[in-house]
Amino acid sequence: MFYYAPWCKQCEQMAPTWDALAEFVKDEDDIVIAKFNSIENELNEFAVTKQPTIRFHTRDNKDGIDFTGDARNMTELQTFMAEHSAAFRAHYDRVHTKPNDEL
Repeated sequence: MFYYAPWCKQCEQMAPTWDALAEFVKDEDDIVIAKFNSIENELNEFAVTKQPTIRFHTRDNKDGIDFTGDARNMTELQTFMAEHSAAFRAHYDRVHTKPNDEL
């Protein structure tokens, strides 16, 4: 989940990479890449103390795991996701093991 504020310049800079990550997994039913406007919406369950915040939530861990890398770097985001999501790791491996003419 990408928690952002509309006025935040860092959030604005991170958004294209986040959108590209969502596009990368758009056909995977078990993976949701979402944005949450933390100014316009209430955060009763998940305390976000700064924008931007990227947090990985699972069915088993509703509190989530914070991403601390460079969110403008697709490789770092994909590595983080692969470390915490078997579904993402499987998708990544499928995409990156195809012959070049199929990509």
